[in-house]
Amino acid sequence: MQSRKRNFCCANQIHVISFKPVHILRSLAKKTGASVEALSGLKSAAKLSGTSLEDVGVGLQKLSKSMYEAAGGSQKQVDQFRALGISVTDSSGKLRDSGEVMLDLAKKLDSMDSSTQAVATAQMLLGKRGAELMPFMQDLADIGELNAKVTAEMAAEAD
Repeated sequence: MQSRKRNFCCANQIHVISFKPVHILRSLAKKTGASVEALSGLKSAAKLSGTSLEDVGVGLQKLSKSMYEAAGGSQKQVDQFRALGISVTDSSGKLRDSGEVMLDLAKKLDSMDSSTQAVATAQMLLGKRGAELMPFMQDLADIGELNAKVTAEMAAEAD
């Protein structure tokens, strides 16, 4: 009987451990404006580059603020995104997922001739840590898409 209880306990622990990353993604989604799916895709590039998901989250928070300011008409932000050819709103005028915009930004930074310009642009749109996020942004550009391993439905089921 004790063995059965131990197995149940261990199975329960595995269940809890497997959902912890989902809760982290949900919490980060609330803080950054990125969807759980986008964060799940960004997590792969973060792991590849050795960047913490928390550091990516800080960059996403700053990017979300920059996007909001651009959508609100801040000329400086409008000009930055326009120069990059990145739209911060969708066809209905709503702000795009910041994770998707981060992917677009990574591709644009990767295509710049000047690494100095790329770092400066990253810092303007991702904040002070923009330069530190450059290895992550390079890996994200190389991957070229957000391959979500966790969906919003999966995250909701984790409750």
